Amino acid sequence: MMNLLQRFDPQSLEDLILLNAAYSVLAYQTAWLKHYNPAEYMASVLASATTEKLPLYIEECRNMGIQVLPPSINESDRFFIANKDGIIRFGLGGIKYAGNCWEDIITERERFGSYASFRDF
Repeated sequence: MMNLLQRFDPQSLEDLILLNAAYSVLAYQTAWLKHYNPAEYMASVLASATTEKLPLYIEECRNMGIQVLPPSINESDRFFIANKDGIIRFGLGGIKYAGNCWEDIITERERFGSYASFRDF
């Protein structure tokens, strides 16, 4: 990979054409994914978002008609996930100051099933 990058010449017309072609393929694939799988696409965008950009992307979900639900100890994973109904669930890993407690929650839930009550939690 480094050899390819070292050979890249931003002044070369051929390299610029190849770069534009690669970006156009990436743009097409991104647009296709957003159009045909909007909840999954937005879940991945939310999972990679910074804290500052998160409200902007959640608002974009609302504008697209995609519901974003709060975290749930019985349904959430580490990251944002979209269910089969096209609803996005907030990830446990996105809760501020919670540390890595999501690992224990998910492990216990997978081993013993969903939590029935707060006391069960």
